[in-house]
Amino acid sequence: MEWVDGHEVSHMDRMDQADALSECAASAAPARATSDRRAPRSPLYLIVAVALVSAIVGGLVASAMAPGYMAAGTLPNPWQPAQIPVAAPSQASRDVSPAVQVAKKLGPAVVGIVNKAVVGYDFFGREYTEDHSGSGAIFDANGYIITNNHVIEGSKQLKVFLADGRVLEGTVVGADPPTDLAVIKVNATGLPAAEFGDSDKLEIGELAVAIGNPLGMEFKSSVTQGVISGKDRTLKIGEETFSLIQTDAVINPGNSGGPLANAAGQVIGINTVKIASAEGMGFAIPINTARGIINELLSKGRVARPWLGISLIDKPTAQKYGYEIALDKGIYVVDVVQNGPAAKAGVRKEDIIEALDGKELTDAASLKTILSAHRVGDTVNATIRRKGKALTIPIVLGETPK
Repeated sequence: MEWVDGHEVSHMDRMDQADALSECAASAAPARATSDRRAPRSPLYLIVAVALVSAIVGGLVASAMAPGYMAAGTLPNPWQPAQIPVAAPSQASRDVSPAVQVAKKLGPAVVGIVNKAVVGYDFFGREYTEDHSGSGAIFDANGYIITNNHVIEGSKQLKVFLADGRVLEGTVVGADPPTDLAVIKVNATGLPAAEFGDSDKLEIGELAVAIGNPLGMEFKSSVTQGVISGKDRTLKIGEETFSLIQTDAVINPGNSGGPLANAAGQVIGINTVKIASAEGMGFAIPINTARGIINELLSKGRVARPWLGISLIDKPTAQKYGYEIALDKGIYVVDVVQNGPAAKAGVRKEDIIEALDGKELTDAASLKTILSAHRVGDTVNATIRRKGKALTIPIVLGETPK
């Protein structure tokens, strides 16, 4: 028997308490084990519960907001790709390039020309025709157009394609093969006309813009830009000598007859690819040369060229073919046309013309260049050496026979 906290406790009672405690521990152990096994499942239930609540709340919010989006027309379409907004360029940014202004000003006056040309005949005399294409520029609102001679050469039918979409029949007013220029006309009035500039005032390096139809009407109204690469480029093609503007603006077949313009949109040349072009080299007939040709074609249908009426040989030709002529400078007169301008002035066979109008003659090309600056009826002073004596003979220029 023991006393605990003032109470009497027997050994039997202590044993009973111990047994009770043992039974309580035993009964509590399975409960703890079960609780330990189930504890990890509690967070999963919590996650599922949170997800369900979130879905419900999200659905309620979307349902509340959808009518507003639909009313504003901003509800996204899941079946279409997202559209990336692109800001439209300002008018100032579009018009930065001077070539843009040139194209706007001059473009309406540029035309396409398709020439159904006769290229031959068969055994029975039937014609063979081919379509050749080129370009041109309206220079008069009443339908007058400047182009290249080789664009309209041999024409049986001409079709002129205007910038506004109309296609009109064209007729040849006149052509000048030596300068490769021609004027044609369409039956229309009130057309946009190009403005001519001054090709004598060109500067090396200034802007040059070519407009035309390279490689045919499929590429109509194409615009290329470059600079003026050279002036007064003298090229001899066959029997003719050309003084041309050189540019690095791209000029291809089909650009022939189209305008070469300056930064002000004024025509300063007529493009030509009759002259074989090297890479990066294009050529145009100066508009100041074309002006006089145009006026004569309009008034006469042809160009009256000044004429001396002589047969000649120059030093390069004499050396090439082995002529034994004592010719240090000037040109040697082989023959004089009877009743021609030179014969009437007193020029004789075997004379040597050393200068014309005070300009020294070096070859036949230099003679043509000097004559091209004159008109029929002008008087030129010829400096002549005859059997060692120097003479000055005035010659009234006649017209080259047809």
